[in-house]
Amino acid sequence: MGKIKAKHYILKGLFYKVKNNLNLATINLQRGIELDSNQSERIYSLLGSCYLSVGKNELAHSIYQLLLRKKTDSVIGLSGLAMVAQSQENWEEALKYWDLCFAKNKGVPESWWLVKRAFALLETGRYEEATTLFITLQNSNPNDEWGHIGLAQVAQKTKGIKDEMLQIEKLLDKYPDQDKIRMRYGVLLRKAHRFEEAEECFQYVKAKKPNDRDILSALFWTARTSRQYEVAVKRSEELIQKFPGNDEFVKMHLHALIDTLEYDEAQAIFDKYKTERSDSAYLIMQAVIFWEKLEIDKALDEIEKLRNRYPKDIGVALRNIGFLGNLFRSTNDKSYLHQSLKILENLGVDETTDERLIVRQIEISILLGRNEDALKILAKLPQSKELRIMELRAWACHIQGDEQGAKQVWKELQQWHYLPHIQFPGPDVLKFKSNHSIEIEKESIIIYTAVRNERWRLPWFLKYYRELGVDCFLFVDNNSTDGTTEYLMQQDDVFLFWTDQNYAKSYSGMQWVNWLVEEYGDDCWCIYVDVDEAMIFPDIENQSLKDLTNYMAKKGHEAMYAFMLDMYNPDFKSVSKGNDYFGFQEDYPVFDNEYLWINSTYCPYKYTAGGVRDKLEIHENQTKTPIIRGGKGIKFLMSSHRVSPAILTDVSGVLLHYKLAGDFKKTFANDLTDNTRMPQCKRRHWGYLKSMDNLKTENDNISKKAVYYQSSQQLVKLGLIKTSEDFENNTEN
Repeated sequence: MGKIKAKHYILKGLFYKVKNNLNLATINLQRGIELDSNQSERIYSLLGSCYLSVGKNELAHSIYQLLLRKKTDSVIGLSGLAMVAQSQENWEEALKYWDLCFAKNKGVPESWWLVKRAFALLETGRYEEATTLFITLQNSNPNDEWGHIGLAQVAQKTKGIKDEMLQIEKLLDKYPDQDKIRMRYGVLLRKAHRFEEAEECFQYVKAKKPNDRDILSALFWTARTSRQYEVAVKRSEELIQKFPGNDEFVKMHLHALIDTLEYDEAQAIFDKYKTERSDSAYLIMQAVIFWEKLEIDKALDEIEKLRNRYPKDIGVALRNIGFLGNLFRSTNDKSYLHQSLKILENLGVDETTDERLIVRQIEISILLGRNEDALKILAKLPQSKELRIMELRAWACHIQGDEQGAKQVWKELQQWHYLPHIQFPGPDVLKFKSNHSIEIEKESIIIYTAVRNERWRLPWFLKYYRELGVDCFLFVDNNSTDGTTEYLMQQDDVFLFWTDQNYAKSYSGMQWVNWLVEEYGDDCWCIYVDVDEAMIFPDIENQSLKDLTNYMAKKGHEAMYAFMLDMYNPDFKSVSKGNDYFGFQEDYPVFDNEYLWINSTYCPYKYTAGGVRDKLEIHENQTKTPIIRGGKGIKFLMSSHRVSPAILTDVSGVLLHYKLAGDFKKTFANDLTDNTRMPQCKRRHWGYLKSMDNLKTENDNISKKAVYYQSSQQLVKLGLIKTSEDFENNTEN
């Protein structure tokens, strides 16, 4: 009777597989095997591949292991375990199983085995072996796409993404109807942030295969990468409806909901699709949801449960280490880093070849100030062109005093990788609006900034920096509707550009500012500040910006470190201000003197956090690099929180940050619905509003560390800004 029932479930599973309902297919095939384990290898293989297709890697792994226990030399079982390892990006493990698979195989190997093994070789840096396999595939079947695509990807790994793009374009000319080649071209276009072309490419293939899950998935990633968050939600929703039971698609939908701050909906979806068969890659999303909702304790409890349940799971371990790293950055409590090292130890980091784990070990060593340990570990890694490893090599050059070496690594890095922050906008994105032409003399001090509906701040901002000695201002007005455009067009020392491009798509204005610096900043001092920031540097009461930049020029310095010193009114009142308001320093005189500084691998090599944001329970990098020397190839990254390698001056500053001024609660609330904001920015403002509801009166609210701002000398004494003997002597002279 058991065998008859088993056959019934197996047939149902095969039926649902044909109907592409993989969820019901796996349920029935699994039930059939449980009732009668004496099934053919084909049935085991079918169930394993179904599990892989719906993102249930652990269940796939258990099925292939079960098959190998029944038949120790099963090449289907070995190839299945190799596929599981590849889906988890455990490339060395995949190669181990592929080698066993080929050794046990007595006939001609399947062509898809060769394809998968070749890509595993590619990911482990064994380029010559991968090339040989791809050429074999190409020669055996010239019309099969994988040999061609594989060789193009070898070109990317050995020469950079531009070379792969050229090869794929040639292949498209030769094989215009090959969908896999066109799909790969779409992926490359998306990597290059040519989103409209990528969308067109994927839509072309979708017209032929409207229900192909790979195509629909590619369209989702195109929407999400191009900051079309609402579109991404709709596309991921379509995927989970068309392909029920696919954990990977549900995870994509959860991430899309989190991007739009739909936390309750994300929780409901997670609960709806969670089953006893959900594996760690899906279950980890509960911890992510808690973390994004700022329910930190719940997130930590959840990830700890998963780590105990899956002690060797790299994905769980890396997420746990990520949480601990963020907690360290908000508290400076090194115990979190030691916990992370313990996790890596348990995974055998000293013996592993998994670059993800080795990179984490290096990063933690740097955070702990163990630079020599980090350098030794980094030196053991092969000369990889992976982005993070190249960034770490640039850091290593800086630590060893080789600033030119750091610059050279970054120059090479930019040739190999597409860095969206530093890409210039299209020719019609920024439109020049001023009535006077741009004429800028060499050695000028120029301010660059982007604004959107900040009319009330502008008179104060311009006055402050004019008095400091700024020669001219280059503004980008992002489609303001409050009179900002008209006001700026009346200013003789303002050169105004206008755009209606989505702020998020421009990487928070980075592409605009980097282009303007490149175009108009050569042989000038370029200052990038927001219109709610007032720069302070040592002895600013007696020195101008020209004195500072003259000193930097004399010393060969190219950039200055600063950080945002958040100013606020002790009552935390949110009040509307008129367009001629100048009372920032008088009305918002208080800052919390409770900051921490942590090592960073990016120039200016500091992560700064604290101040009133501790009170608001939102922690983020407040480091800025507001001044750079134009014409030196220095790029602003992540606003000016980071820059590409530069020679730092030996004095530092702060930016008095008046974000908590005016009707700031209304501003934060508006940002939650403004589709021009990045998800992390929306989350930050959501967190501010949530915390502010809990703030009490002035007497309860001000911490012992809160002080009233007096002068730059006060900040030097408090250790918040740094001066030097050379600078003081130079300015005295």
